[in-house]
Amino acid sequence: MDPLPHLARRPLAATVAALAASVAVILAPGPVGAASGTKTTFAAVYDRSAVVVVATVMDAPTVSAGYRLSVERVLKGTAGAALTFAPDPKAVALVPGQRVVLLLTDPNGLDFRGTTALLVSPDGSIDPDGLAGVPATVAALEASSGGPSPSMPSTTTIPPAETPARDPFALFVLVAASVATGVALVLAQGALAGRRSA
Repeated sequence: MDPLPHLARRPLAATVAALAASVAVILAPGPVGAASGTKTTFAAVYDRSAVVVVATVMDAPTVSAGYRLSVERVLKGTAGAALTFAPDPKAVALVPGQRVVLLLTDPNGLDFRGTTALLVSPDGSIDPDGLAGVPATVAALEASSGGPSPSMPSTTTIPPAETPARDPFALFVLVAASVATGVALVLAQGALAGRRSA
């Protein structure tokens, strides 16, 4: 009795599905907190952030210019009344007109791996976006953080962030190894099917 009859009938489909899944796992970045299985807390994100501001998104990024934000309150670190970021394909997605609580691990960019942006509604309530322990409102956040920073220069321009590029050769090797494994599985399944029919 064949324990996996569906694989014998469709070896190529099963192998392609397994291959696609393995390539996705290789190339996908790991989510924060996934390894431990615990929910990320607002306090943990706040503690590791260098800058925390309440700001309004002024402009969407273009090829030559990144996001521009008007800072309403600085709750941690230092920031100007306006933040201008260099274009970055890895920047978090923001929409002009959105009011956000912006927590930046690296104040030099909006890379999604080090940036948390929580939407603020017109009444001042904060959308927790899956974080545990987010203060309910901007006023509550301000009270818990000790209030807004008293000094704010007029403008801060953030230079382009230097992010390490993925090594194309290493990616090629990983994908080629996955393809070779898939081909080997197809050939092994074909040989196994040939023995069973003989």
